[in-house]
Amino acid sequence: MSSRVDELTLDLMWSVWSELGIPGVHQLHGHTAIDPEPLLVATPWFAREDVRLRDEVYRWCVAHADRISASRLQTLVRRAPPEVRAAFEELSATLGANTSIRWPAGADATPWDVAPSTKHPNLRVTRPSMVRLRVRAIAGVGARADVLAELIARPGTWLVASDLDHVGYSKRNASRVLTELAAAGVVRQRADRNALAFQLAEPDAWRTLANVGDVGWPRWDLLLDLAIEARVLASMGNKTATVRRVNAANAAERFKVLADGLGLERPADVRGDPSAYDVIGAWSEAAIEVIALGTSPAFLAHTPDWIRTRTA
Repeated sequence: MSSRVDELTLDLMWSVWSELGIPGVHQLHGHTAIDPEPLLVATPWFAREDVRLRDEVYRWCVAHADRISASRLQTLVRRAPPEVRAAFEELSATLGANTSIRWPAGADATPWDVAPSTKHPNLRVTRPSMVRLRVRAIAGVGARADVLAELIARPGTWLVASDLDHVGYSKRNASRVLTELAAAGVVRQRADRNALAFQLAEPDAWRTLANVGDVGWPRWDLLLDLAIEARVLASMGNKTATVRRVNAANAAERFKVLADGLGLERPADVRGDPSAYDVIGAWSEAAIEVIALGTSPAFLAHTPDWIRTRTA
């Protein structure tokens, strides 16, 4: 392992995947609604140095691929950094070569030399953290369930289709689902500037139906982006002082955006600071440590700044 950040990000992966059913020691994220597709896209990159984690995730995919949205995966893979995308496509290519699962994989993606033996990890869908999968059990795997989950996560908030861009479906697809839900009386709608805004008509009923419980609904795509950025920055410890400083300053700007989306305190402004690498490295390590422990403010149930809040 190259750094403490590497260890912490692997701890995070093991904890979250253990919540999803693979055999692990610690489960520290049972209080948060886990979002499987962003996790699936990012995990192979984090697991490059942990073959056991990589193989356990492969086995999970063989057993539970029918609970995953392939179309959403395709969008999220396309948005991922090149090295993250390449690692996921190797997993996808291995699945494609040994099973009937057809997930996004580039033409140049190379399957692993040996596919893991197939065992079936248990998936405990009744656990609080599995609420997104319970919504899929109700509404089917796809855009309808994922849009519903976003609405359930933010009761009382009016959302327009563009607020759901991060979910991984086109604006047109999200708009279609919202319009159909409005026609069925599941959501209310109203004009909001040049768009239509929507909110659940009976949020308490949906929370009861999906057995939501008291879980936080963080943006897992942003959490994982932060972890990726932290790991990349930590890997530059052997670079020259100038390279470290420049990369730290650039990373700091990206961390500020991610912090805003996750409800975290922003890192310090390090423009022109010769100690930029140490300052931003310490901030990112501290942020990843509490994320790995499940105690980060990012896991609290809140409406972050990325949503244009609309009260009824």
